[in-house]
Amino acid sequence: SADALFKSDRSGVSDMLPGGQRELDALAARLRASDVTVKRLTITGHTDRLGDGAYNDRLSLQRANTVRAYLQGAGVHVPMQVRGAGEREPVSGSACAGDQRTASLIACLQPDRRVVVEIVGSAVK
Repeated sequence: SADALFKSDRSGVSDMLPGGQRELDALAARLRASDVTVKRLTITGHTDRLGDGAYNDRLSLQRANTVRAYLQGAGVHVPMQVRGAGEREPVSGSACAGDQRTASLIACLQPDRRVVVEIVGSAVK
C-alpha cells in the first residue's frame, strides 16, 4: 500500500504533500517494472472527521480519483477501482481530542487524510 497524505479539506494533485507524491512515484515505478504482474488496484480515499459525513464521502472519493489519475499519468495502465471511505476508517485513534477546528487538531488528524492503494494479484515473474 502507499499513503498519499492530503492537506486538510483538499483533494487535488497540488494538495498532496511531497512525501505522498514521492511514495506514489515509487509505487508507479515499481508497478511499471517488467518483473511485476498486477491484476488491478483498489484505491480508497479517506478523510478526517471534521466536516459532515456526506461532504467527507465526496472528498474521500475525490482523493481516490486524484491518486488514480496521478498513477495513470505516471504510466500505470492496469484496471483501477476507486472508493471513498469518508471518515469511517480513521488511523489517528483517540489521540486527537476535541471537535473545534484548531490548528493543533487539524495537524493531529493529518494521518486520516490519506489514500490507500491495494495491489491485487501482484506477482514477481
